[in-house]
Amino acid sequence: MGVAPRPYSSDTQKMRKVALLTLSLPLVISLYAACSGGDDTNATADAGADANGPNEASLVDKRPILPDVVEQDAATCFPGDVSGFMPSWTPPVHDLNACTDVQIADLFAKCFDKATSNKANCTAWLNNAANKVCSACLYTPETAKALGVLVAHTGYTSINVPGCEAIVLGDATPTGCAAKDQAQSACLSTACAANCPVSDAASLTEFNNCQNQAAKNQCKTYTAARCDLSDAGNGLSVCSGPYADFPAYYAGVAPVFCGGKPAAVDAGAGDATTD
Repeated sequence: MGVAPRPYSSDTQKMRKVALLTLSLPLVISLYAACSGGDDTNATADAGADANGPNEASLVDKRPILPDVVEQDAATCFPGDVSGFMPSWTPPVHDLNACTDVQIADLFAKCFDKATSNKANCTAWLNNAANKVCSACLYTPETAKALGVLVAHTGYTSINVPGCEAIVLGDATPTGCAAKDQAQSACLSTACAANCPVSDAASLTEFNNCQNQAAKNQCKTYTAARCDLSDAGNGLSVCSGPYADFPAYYAGVAPVFCGGKPAAVDAGAGDATTD
């Protein structure tokens, strides 16, 4: 599951760019775009989306780290109690007619890419009626009944690797391998979200370390329950990579969920270039 902090939102929200891999341990997290040195693995910007995708009120300006960001005290960043945690499987969105390839590229370019994104263009793209079906497939909140490519959590966004696995394996059941991966990811998030909020490179490292600790301790039952998905013949390389960076990860996974047919086939109905 790829992780990161939100694209655009109110001035009181903080940018948190994170990337998280869930197919192997130890977990890998890195900052993305303006917050990183470019060695991100699968990060994007979190948009706190509603059921139809992110909206202007929930999007975060991801370029600067705001000056009032409070430094995280490493002494407070450790896995918390997960004794009350109960995993609940959420299946993936799967609509191969949802997006054109242009729309898939435009969401990233207008809302996440450091060089080309800005609030006005992102908001316009998301509010364009022609993009509603596509954006609901590409971007969903963690509370959605079905999760898209990018999942918005509190403070960060993740690549929906378990959802990709479910689609590729053809098993979206609550007892399948994808569900077991999602259960572990949810446990790790539960263990570390409260004590290790991500706001900069230092807190990102602490968050990563916290999840590694939780995988071996508080969430070890869910870690042990995961399937061995290392068989190269199962087609899961599209879900796990390796990818060079987050843009490549997003571009590789998005068509699994949302299609990405040429825009010409859509006869202009989903032209994401029109704001």
